[in-house]
Amino acid sequence: MSYVTYEGKDHIAYITLNRPERLNAFSRELMQQLRDAENNFSQDDDAWIAIYTGAGERAFCAGLDLKEAAERGREGQMILPGRAPCPIELVKPTIAAINGICYGGGFDLVQRCDIRICSENATFAMAKVKAGLMPVTGLFTLPRLIGQSNSM
Repeated sequence: MSYVTYEGKDHIAYITLNRPERLNAFSRELMQQLRDAENNFSQDDDAWIAIYTGAGERAFCAGLDLKEAAERGREGQMILPGRAPCPIELVKPTIAAINGICYGGGFDLVQRCDIRICSENATFAMAKVKAGLMPVTGLFTLPRLIGQSNSM
């Protein structure tokens, strides 16, 4: 199943997280497909800019798929805290079109975009804090984007 779609049109690459039934949460497969889409974008000379978005009305991305992580834990596999896929170095501009929930790794993903455009119902959270984990991207990137007092 395709959890990430990549569509090029008029020099724009549309990268859509396509797992609305799970609020576009990062599963292992979705993260791999996202890396592949980013590789396609970086190598596509006809694509000048990328727009990230999430399928469905409820969420851009809810972060790590906790259900999948719990299942991996029961199987004895290593579970890492949710984080946006390690990005390849993109030298082309990126835009995040955010609608609904944008939590955890989804929030990390939009922070590395050059421009963020939010709908009126966009909400953001760093859920790692409630679990006693340090939100690395949010700790260093967010204050630089919106100022320290706003990020607090």
